[in-house]
Amino acid sequence: MKNIKIIHCRGHLPSFSAYFLKKIFNKIFIFDCRGLWADERLDNKSWQIDNFFYKCVYNFFKYFEKKFIKSADHIVVLTNKLNHYLIKNFHKKENQISVIPCAADYNKFKILDPNIIKFYKKKLHLESFNFIIGYVGSISNIYYPDRMIKIFLMCKKIYKNSKIIFLNDNFEYLKQTKNFKELNKKDYLLISPKNNELNTLYNIFDITLCFPINSFARIATSPTKLGESLASGTPVIANKGVGDVDTHISKIYKYGLLDINNDNDLLKLTKKIDYFKNLDKKFIRNKSKTYFSLLNAKKKYKLIYYKLLKYSS
Repeated sequence: MKNIKIIHCRGHLPSFSAYFLKKIFNKIFIFDCRGLWADERLDNKSWQIDNFFYKCVYNFFKYFEKKFIKSADHIVVLTNKLNHYLIKNFHKKENQISVIPCAADYNKFKILDPNIIKFYKKKLHLESFNFIIGYVGSISNIYYPDRMIKIFLMCKKIYKNSKIIFLNDNFEYLKQTKNFKELNKKDYLLISPKNNELNTLYNIFDITLCFPINSFARIATSPTKLGESLASGTPVIANKGVGDVDTHISKIYKYGLLDINNDNDLLKLTKKIDYFKNLDKKFIRNKSKTYFSLLNAKKKYKLIYYKLLKYSS
């Protein structure tokens, strides 16, 4: 332990060890908070707060979450919303917290040549579809798959040759949703993509959907798919009030935010299809770099280490 000066833990579970090592050996502790972990368990219903056992487990993790926040020499959060929450409720100083959203590798996620996109569309039998909606990631109750399908069905009334593509490795929950029965086999495509296929698929999409539930836990959320899609030049449609998504999207283009439970918002979105199809991909990519570039994230982490080591010596 003599040569170790900083213990940097990403997430709540590894932070238990860092917390006690700081107490025993007085090491510098960076709490890299990847979200409000215990509250996320309530969102996805893996913990039921009305169950005595889970209530105890929840309170246990929330107790230590406070300990991590108060004892950390520096905290990394994904959103400005959580940053403000910690300053207000835990009296942390602004220079004790860094906001670093989930980043995308802009050397990996990029705008592809139209001929390459055309080739892959043909390979996936998508060349005849003139509007393609994409969804990347987990499919569960906290991501509103039924509303995604509803948006697609509304878009299909405008562009008959529309398709929705889900990228995931487990589609059982999706198939059990009520609206899924309203799709015919030509309406959707289910793909379990390899990591090196993601950039190509983002380029195939006309829009990407991002609909995490709007809850207390989501003040800390920074969807990875947001940076990846924007780096590929593909606009994202997102549920309002999730992390800093509202701020990021509104600074890049219009009409990208909606209240997922408001049918009028969904209807307004479907009337903007041509707007999204005609957005400048290069502009989206270049503008989004400010927030989601992996290079920027690395620079911020290096600055944290530099400052902590400088003031500790």
